[in-house]
Amino acid sequence: MNIRVKLKNISRIDSTTSRSHGWYVRVSWNHAIYRKFFSDLACGGMTRALIKAVEFRDEIEWLIGRLRNDQR
Repeated sequence: MNIRVKLKNISRIDSTTSRSHGWYVRVSWNHAIYRKFFSDLACGGMTRALIKAVEFRDEIEWLIGRLRNDQR
């Protein structure tokens, strides 16, 4: 399955060599970097992993006080 999604601070990782498939979230703010990987297998599928990644990104941005915008 090939899904093309463009969400700010969220990247798709599909590595056949390391067998890693999932979504990677990176949020940087005031010299701090918050990151987490959401595996398709651990989350129960690609869509559920993406939903958890978006929820994590939004929660981190809310906790650190960063205003949400989708400009790249």
